Formats: sequence, C-alpha cells, structure tokens
Amino acid sequence: MINKVVKNADEAVKDIQNGSTLMLGGFGLCGIPENSIDALLRTGVKDLTCISNNAGVDDFGIGLLLKTRQVKKMISSYVGENQEFERQLLSGELEVELLPQGTLAERIRAGGAGIPAFFTPAGVGTEVAEGKEIREFNGKSYLMESWLKADFSIVKAWKGDSAGNLIFKGTARNFSPMMASAGKITIAEVEELVPLGSLNPNDIHVPGIYVQRIFKGSNYEKRIEQRTVSKPKITEENKNIVSQKTTVGLDKNQIAQRISQELKDGYYVNLGIGIPTLVANFIPEHINVVLQSENGLLGIGPFPIEENVDADLINA
Repeated sequence: MINKVVKNADEAVKDIQNGSTLMLGGFGLCGIPENSIDALLRTGVKDLTCISNNAGVDDFGIGLLLKTRQVKKMISSYVGENQEFERQLLSGELEVELLPQGTLAERIRAGGAGIPAFFTPAGVGTEVAEGKEIREFNGKSYLMESWLKADFSIVKAWKGDSAGNLIFKGTARNFSPMMASAGKITIAEVEELVPLGSLNPNDIHVPGIYVQRIFKGSNYEKRIEQRTVSKPKITEENKNIVSQKTTVGLDKNQIAQRISQELKDGYYVNLGIGIPTLVANFIPEHINVVLQSENGLLGIGPFPIEENVDADLINA
C-alpha cells in the first residue's frame, strides 16, 4: 500500500500557493483542522478562496486567516459568531457567497461525484437565485446550482491509517467526507494515526483513495460551543401579541413561542443555533415531537451526521 504519511502540518500544506481554493472541514467550532490552519498562517499564503460552513470565531479556525487578510473570498452558509467575518462582509473587504446550508453541502457532494449541476427548491425567489437558471418540474420551481471543487481539501478526523482511511467522531464528521472527495488533493490531520489494518473496514467514513496526505496532529484545543440557558420572559401583557401571530415588538423568546404554535403532533423539528433552539421551551405539552440538532449530537436516534442531507429539504 502507498504510505501517505507526511511529517507534520507544515509539510502537508507547503505547496499551497497564493490564489488557491480550499475546502476546510468543520461546523461551528467542531471538527476544525487546527494544525493545518496554523501552518497556513505560518506560510503567509494569501488570496485564498475558502469553502466552509462558517469561519470559526475571531481567534480560532478560519477566523485567524481572516484576521491576517489571507482570505480573499468565503463561500459558506453562516457568518456565525465571527465579528471579523461580519465586519469584512459588511465593509466589502471580503468577497462572500452565502448559501443555504443544504445547497452548500450538495454543491460540495456534486463536485466529488462529478456532477456539474443540479436543481434545488432552496433559494427560489430570494437573492440567492439572482443570475441563476430556474426551471419548473411537476409544477414547482427549482434553482440550478453548480458543483464546488477545490485545489485542496483539508479535514480533521479522529483516527486514520497510513493509507489515508479516516474515521470521525460524532458531529466532527460534518462536511469533511464530502470535502475529501471534492478536492484535487486532500490533506487529513488526525488525533490518532494507526498502522494499516488497524481500522475496522465497516467503521471507515472516508476511504483512503480520497486522501493524498495524512499526519498526526497535536495540541488540539477542541473548543466546544457552550450550552446557554435563558429563562423565557412571556408576560400577560404580551401574550395577546404572540397569539395574534404578529412579530411587531416581539423579543426572541416571544418569537420562539410564536414559532412553537406551528408545530404539530408527530413533527420532526430541526433546531438551528440561536432563536430556533429556544422553540423547545414552548412546545405544547399535548403534542409529541422529535427534536433534531444541527449543532450538536442529541443521541436519540439516527439522523444524518454528515451535512449531505439538509433538514430543510427533507419534505421540500
């Protein structure tokens, strides 16, 4: 077997040139290729186009590359808690293409599968559709989106072997398997590098054929997004506002309560970060719903960990 092990992150990224397009795994603060990003900072490579769900935070993940102005363009679905990303976006200093999360995932998957374009209902009638072809299928409008590919895909896994086979842990898997197939060269950093034959073939998430370089990382911060709990503040005075189905003057808890009125018995409900998470506080006692989390692992049953299935599109 071909041995794909390289010494360290610096060796892995040394030939990434100015103007390269990179895919970087990670969702929020989970599954970020920390060592490789640090190595890119040291190289000083610039004018990068980075494809990633978001850009970490100001002092972590791709946010570090934004601070040093090494990123020319971001293709992502979420600005997140990154104030520098937001500032550069609003000031026009950074080119940004924001996409629905499922569209981003499918464009990456299409790139890896060799599918140049596909049609999706997400984004029809919004700014996302500007300049793109819209076609009707079975009486419904769909937007054409093109594949995404990269010069380099950089991912972080839990375990890997010398042939490049990878196993991820929990939600750290996120976009990484798809990105591994969509890069001309895929670089994988792993917490544990094991000898060939040590991994159970049934547990492998990314076959080594997609990985060209692999190294054992070190000193991972493995930051997590902390759970925050806020007590709902629904007063008698504004209960009528909520029941009248209006958003005038509503705070975030009132908005969440209003959304909860749309839930019906037997629904599967995907809770995004922020206000959507608060909806769980207001689920009526007489109905039974199944909650799915896009930014954490609930452990209550099967739901796609990879982002190749967007909960918004399941019933589209």
